[in-house]
This record gives sequence, structure tokens and C-alpha cells, in this order.
Amino acid sequence: MDRDARNLRAWRNRSNWIGPRWLGLYHAKDDDRIWVPKWPKVLGWTVNLARTGGLAILAGLSVTVGLIVAAQLVRALQVGPG
Repeated sequence: MDRDARNLRAWRNRSNWIGPRWLGLYHAKDDDRIWVPKWPKVLGWTVNLARTGGLAILAGLSVTVGLIVAAQLVRALQVGPG
């Protein structure tokens, strides 16, 4: 079986999609891509969490969002009331 056929078969396997369908979390060791289209195609792309690169991308985004939220909280606390 060639690579594209194997990746497509893994993508079509519903058990490789974790959580609710709208969330589009993908975990397939048989799929060697890091970026894959989301199940509902209108939502764009997702990362393959079975790949090291996919986990690194997710971790990086999580840390970035956490730092932005923390910076906003610190800024709001420094300003204080009126």
C-alpha cells in the first residue's frame, strides 16, 4: 500500500478522531503527516497528535496562549480600580 492510500485510510477511520466531531482532534500512528485536514473540512487543518511534531506544535500554542493570558491578567491587576 502506498503512502497516500495509507494516510487516507487512517484519516477516514473515525476511531482516529478523538472527542466530539466539531473539535477535530486527530491521533493516527499510521498517518505520517503532521498537518491533516479536519474532519469537518470547513474548519481547516489540525495537527496529528501521534507525531512528535504535532505534539510540539500543540504544546507551543498552549504555552503561547497561556503567556498571553497571564500577561493580560498581570496588566489588569497593576492598573487596579479607578
